[in-house]
Amino acid sequence: MFTDNPPADLEARIDTFERVHWRFHLALIAACGSDHLIAIYRDLYEQTRRYRSLMFKSDTDASDAYEKHGLLAQYCLARDRDRALEVLSGHHHILLNTIYER
Repeated sequence: MFTDNPPADLEARIDTFERVHWRFHLALIAACGSDHLIAIYRDLYEQTRRYRSLMFKSDTDASDAYEKHGLLAQYCLARDRDRALEVLSGHHHILLNTIYER
């Protein structure tokens, strides 16, 4: 989903993931047309960057995350709001659990 050929080096893989992950989620909210909402998203994204990095380093199998993002994209493109929100809610809980476990 995010990249077909991830770099072998962990730090390069994290950088690649962050770049693509940022663009993916920004694309999801960009259509809202609210510069204020996008600024809030940008701030929250930056505040959680270190936790995603820790999560990435501790989770050797990222296939579940890729699958969830694929489902999120699929539901958004189909305009299936309920399923998209369900996947997104689970997505945020994973990050919150990582934050509170550290």
